[in-house]
Amino acid sequence: MSTSFTNMDTNYSAVEWKDISIDSVSNMAKEHGRDIIIVFSWAKKGNLASITTWGRSFHDADNAASGGNSLKQALGWPEEVCNMQSAKVSSLIKANNRLINATAASLQLLQELEEQRIAALDKKNMESLQKELLLALREMDQAFKEEPAATEQEINRMNISVSK
Repeated sequence: MSTSFTNMDTNYSAVEWKDISIDSVSNMAKEHGRDIIIVFSWAKKGNLASITTWGRSFHDADNAASGGNSLKQALGWPEEVCNMQSAKVSSLIKANNRLINATAASLQLLQELEEQRIAALDKKNMESLQKELLLALREMDQAFKEEPAATEQEINRMNISVSK
């Protein structure tokens, strides 16, 4: 995270100011074996100040950003720049939110597919039960009339369907 604050002189060119890059701070940390780096820099010309933070892990980056925010508050910087979040942590949060949204969409799709599967099974079971019921009714009818009962093939040919 890098934040600059200025009370810039009109004689100072913004092109002359260059924040300390995250890459520079990362290289410093690697060179010196550090896990968290917080750099405060100030230029008399233009009265410009900058705070750059870096952390090796997501947790370290979050702690570095928190330390940088505390330093900005102690220096009286505007509130809107005192609540910055590490870019590393921000990207993790965004990736996590995308994963949560994708998981929710997948679960919704699975639920819809399961509902369709159950509806199809219910329809198939209903048709099967209806056919069994018709067979049983035919057999009862046959017992009363002493006529041959319909075969299952005959009932299947009737194209009995269940509508909801």
